[in-house]
Amino acid sequence: MKKLITCLVACVLSGVAFAKTWTVDDDGKADFDNIQAAVNADEPRGSIREIMPCDLGPITENRGVTWGTLWPAGTVYYDFDASISQLNRDRTRAAMDVLETATEMGTVFIPRTNEPDYIHIIEGGGNWSSVGMQGGSQNLSMYNWSYQFIICHELIHALGRLHQQSRSDRDNYITVNWECIDSNYAYNYNICGQCPNYGEYDFESVMHYSQWGFNTGCPTMTCLPGYEEFQDVMGQRDYLSNGDIETLRSMYPIQSATGACCVGTAGGCIDNLSESGCLAGSGTWHGPDSVCADGDCELSNCDGDADDSGVVDVGDILVVIDQWGLADSPADVNNDGIVNVSDLLMVIDSWGTCL
Repeated sequence: MKKLITCLVACVLSGVAFAKTWTVDDDGKADFDNIQAAVNADEPRGSIREIMPCDLGPITENRGVTWGTLWPAGTVYYDFDASISQLNRDRTRAAMDVLETATEMGTVFIPRTNEPDYIHIIEGGGNWSSVGMQGGSQNLSMYNWSYQFIICHELIHALGRLHQQSRSDRDNYITVNWECIDSNYAYNYNICGQCPNYGEYDFESVMHYSQWGFNTGCPTMTCLPGYEEFQDVMGQRDYLSNGDIETLRSMYPIQSATGACCVGTAGGCIDNLSESGCLAGSGTWHGPDSVCADGDCELSNCDGDADDSGVVDVGDILVVIDQWGLADSPADVNNDGIVNVSDLLMVIDSWGTCL
C-alpha cells in the first residue's frame, strides 16, 4: 500500500516552474518511479497516485517565507489561460465559491476585464502559486484539477498565506526531522519569524504539509506528546479547517455594507452585501443607502428626488440641470444653497425607488 506525499504549492527556481512527484512504498522510501509508472500506465491524470508535491522556493526568492501582500478590499481579479478547459475553469470557480462562502464575502474573485493586478491561472507543470498580491499579472498553476481543496490551497497562497508548519510557534507542536528531509528542499520547513500567527496551531489546516513532504524515507515531522492523534491528519486536503476559515476572516474582514442591496441576474434582492460581492455575483450595485423591500431594491431615503416623484431617475437629473446655479431651489437636494454638480452627484448616488 502506497502513501502519498501531498504537500502542494509552487516551485519556481530561476524563473522556471518545477514540479516533482513522490510516493512512499511499504519500505518507507520515496520513489519517483511509482508515479512515473502510474503515468506510463495511462492512469487518469490527477488520480490518487499523481498528486504533485510542491516547493515555495528558497527564502531568497520572492516566493520564500514572507507574508504576502493582501488584495485591497479582498477583491481578487483573475483570468484563465486559453488552454484551460471549461471543466477545469468550472472546478476553479467552485473552489473560489468555497473561499467566498468561508470568508462571508470578505474575499471575492471577479473575472478580469482590464484590471492591472490579477491572477492568471495556467497549467504550468504542477500546483503552485505566488504568495499574496505581486502586482501586475501573477501565475497560479494547477495540475490536480480534480481535487477541490488543492485548488483552494493554491488560491489561499495567492491570498497571502504561507504553510502552517512555517509558523514561529511550530516547535511547540511538532518536531521537524531534518534528517528525513531531502536537503534540496529543506528550506520548505524553515520558520517565518516575522510572519503573524493567527489563532492556535492547526494540524488540520489545508495549508499544513503532510508528514511525507519531501521525505527521504521517514516522516519529516512528528507530533509532540499530547498531539499524536494528528500525525496522520497533517496534510489533509478534504476540507477547510475551522482555523483556515478563522485565519482567512482575520486576513480579509467582511467589508462594511450596512444597508447595501444587490439585484442579481435572477432578479433577487440581497441585503447587507458589499459592492465587490455584488459584482462577483453578476449583480447590480445600488449603493450603501439601498435596502430590500418586497424583493426589490429601494432607497432608504429620497435625498435625490428633486421632482418629488418618489423615484430618483432621469427626471431628477433634468430638474437639476434646468435649475443649475439657482439658490433656494427644490433642485438643491444637498441643501448647500446652490444647485451645482454636488446635487447632480447626489441624484446619481440616490438612484432608484424611494421607500
